[in-house]
Amino acid sequence: MAPGARIAVYKVCWKGCASSDILAAFDEATADGVDVISVSLGAVGKAPEFYGNTTAVGAFHAVSKGIVVSASAGNSGPESPPPSTSRHGS
Repeated sequence: MAPGARIAVYKVCWKGCASSDILAAFDEATADGVDVISVSLGAVGKAPEFYGNTTAVGAFHAVSKGIVVSASAGNSGPESPPPSTSRHGS
């Protein structure tokens, strides 16, 4: 634990997640002087190309300023297992 640590929270997604809002949150956190950014924003379906991935672009900018960035691999949660087709007691 870090006794001098403080937590800053930024709401990024409103009605969807606009790229401009994601980049603004990274910029705001950087300007606030954070040491670590933990972001949980994942693409739906196939991940976008690196140069078109707003989270990757914002993270790169933060890392270039010495901020550690930890990002989730997605936000959909685990998939449900397929329904069982076996019958018991037959």
